[in-house]
Amino acid sequence: MLKHGVVVASAVLIATPVIAQQIDDRAEVIRLEDAWRQARVDRNLPFLDKFYSENMHIHWLDGSVLSRSEAIARFRDEDSKTDFIRHGPLNVTISGHIAVVTGIDHIGGSIAGEYGEMRVRFTDVLEKRDGRWQLLIHQATRTQDRV
Repeated sequence: MLKHGVVVASAVLIATPVIAQQIDDRAEVIRLEDAWRQARVDRNLPFLDKFYSENMHIHWLDGSVLSRSEAIARFRDEDSKTDFIRHGPLNVTISGHIAVVTGIDHIGGSIAGEYGEMRVRFTDVLEKRDGRWQLLIHQATRTQDRV
């Protein structure tokens, strides 16, 4: 009986730091998702440069695939302006050094002076490298779902 109790107690002591790290990672990923939305509204290029991994790419609404440099360049373009990006509930799954985030964003802004709003269902894949999370892949599909 004592051996069983020792095994259970040891398993709990070993699992506790792992669970705590997952909770910390989840909170950090959510914080970064929020900061990324604000960085796109503010055209915060230094944030984008740091958050986008070197091999990051975006699968966009029209089926095009944007490289890291192309994605950053879109926020230098004075012809478009993102006024807001709000997300609904985020679903975050973390497995080791990979995080997958899914949800729906409500986006408003203008291109060539034409204002519009849309909702997109997205999947983000982040990787933790050198102690920080970076975006690897963003995929978005236009949807009629409500945020």
